[in-house]
Amino acid sequence: MEWVGKCTVCTKDVYCRDGFLDGVVAGHPGVLYCHDCYEKHGGHAGDAGVPDSHGPEGLGPKDH
Repeated sequence: MEWVGKCTVCTKDVYCRDGFLDGVVAGHPGVLYCHDCYEKHGGHAGDAGVPDSHGPEGLGPKDH
């Protein structure tokens, strides 16, 4: 098990387990989430209070 980083939303440690990321990297540049936060926020970084790359103020595709 190798430590990858912390979830951008809840700061929970995210690891690589047996060659698989035990979390989600979304957006560009990639933002690291634990599975719980990614599912809770529907994969939209802007909903979690973290700006994403879809435009000003973190507006994602569903907000257009």
